[in-house]
Amino acid sequence: MTTALLRDEHGEAQHFATQIIDVTERRALERARQANEAELADRAERLQQANTQMVDFLAMLSHDVRQPLTGMVSASEMLLDDWASTDDDVKHRYVQRINASGHRADAIVTGILTLAQLDAGAVTARPVRVDVSQAVRQAVVALNHEGDYPITVSAPDEATGFAAPPTCN
Repeated sequence: MTTALLRDEHGEAQHFATQIIDVTERRALERARQANEAELADRAERLQQANTQMVDFLAMLSHDVRQPLTGMVSASEMLLDDWASTDDDVKHRYVQRINASGHRADAIVTGILTLAQLDAGAVTARPVRVDVSQAVRQAVVALNHEGDYPITVSAPDEATGFAAPPTCN
């Protein structure tokens, strides 16, 4: 609201002129703009966090995928370089290591594809109760099938959790 005193040519007060402007809509729009800016800032922050998680995931993934592939390549190169002078037992161990690394790489790729399917909504997880200590013991045995490294699993019996059971293709 704005008010002004109107005077005549002698400076005497004659009238008041008042102008009233309804700013309700303008203030509502301003509040909506501020709310939109806050939501946009929140989304930008969540996007930045997602990008950081993606970078971390890709770094972990590149390491985890390369590790078994590097094992296969290095074992096969060593085997090929010394094939003629290597006895059959050593050749057999190299081939077993290459095979185990191939299975690890396949498991990683399968996991990545499953995550992609879950993310796309093509697959729905149906978790079941799992004996975690037993699952860890089985995983250790599977990864150390040659018995190259002594590994001890210390876990409470019947420690349970929820996980989606593995599927067979």
